[in-house]
Amino acid sequence: MVSSPDPSITYAKSIVQLDYYGKCDECGKSFSDFHWCPTCQNQAFKREFRRWTSGNISIDQIIQQTQLEANRSNDYLEWIPFENFEEIKYLSQGAFSTIYSGYWVDGPRRNWIEDDWFRDGPTKCVLKRIENSQQISQYYLDNHIRCLRGGPLADYFGISRDPTGCYMFIMKFYERNLYQYLDEKLEILRWRNMIEILLRVADGLERIHENELYHGNLHGGNLLFEDNPEFIIARIADIGLHGPANRTASDIYGVLPYVAPEILDGNEYTQASDIYSFGIIITSTISIQFNIAEEKRKLNSKHIIFRHRAIHPKAIYTSQLLDFNNSK
Repeated sequence: MVSSPDPSITYAKSIVQLDYYGKCDECGKSFSDFHWCPTCQNQAFKREFRRWTSGNISIDQIIQQTQLEANRSNDYLEWIPFENFEEIKYLSQGAFSTIYSGYWVDGPRRNWIEDDWFRDGPTKCVLKRIENSQQISQYYLDNHIRCLRGGPLADYFGISRDPTGCYMFIMKFYERNLYQYLDEKLEILRWRNMIEILLRVADGLERIHENELYHGNLHGGNLLFEDNPEFIIARIADIGLHGPANRTASDIYGVLPYVAPEILDGNEYTQASDIYSFGIIITSTISIQFNIAEEKRKLNSKHIIFRHRAIHPKAIYTSQLLDFNNSK
């Protein structure tokens, strides 16, 4: 019989966990992250609401929602005026967006110290300009806003607007996508590395689905990688950020080989369609590794010599009853 835990011990453990980051000097409540008091930060955010606007009520509300629900120093979005970016450079053109890189001069803020925000300083970012986003739909915004930061998902810093009036989603700069990563690293990747990448993607999908959302456009181009000499860091990007800005739930957009058959038959996107896309990624990634292994096998086959070992005369190499309990 398993005895119930001592309530006093359980309470003591919860107190230790609760105070892991210490307590706030202002309100006395426990931090939820390093120097991050949700209660005081919540009030600080509210005081600043009247000092900025995106020019779109829905976008304002979404940014404010992420700030009021934040439990960590990097778990929310900001409104970032366009003039706060420098060295903006064109990277690529998509069907419904244009991608730029640039430096956010102030960088993301971390915590509130002595009536001011402490920031990271110049930070390289990706600026995804959404074409015709003056008419951005509520569906476009709602479908991804809960999955913009942290863990196996790409980090988004906030939203801005360029001089033409188009809105831009500001994301941390990642060096390469899956295709680029495999082209560069494939010769040195091991099977373990491949599995590690796929597990990371699976973790990201799990987080998206736990929020009762779906990605809707999962493919190698929005699986992003950070440079790290010790381990692989893969992130999922562009959750819901595909198609035109005024798209609705009935619209179908995506990279054809990764789109589930039922979607092409006119059904709506679901979490199951994400799994189909993930299956195509698995097949593509593993097949590349198989092809490399096969080429190496062919190159080495001429040098392989199979040696037959001597066989003991009493050895048996056919199936038989293995009853060790009755053996003498």
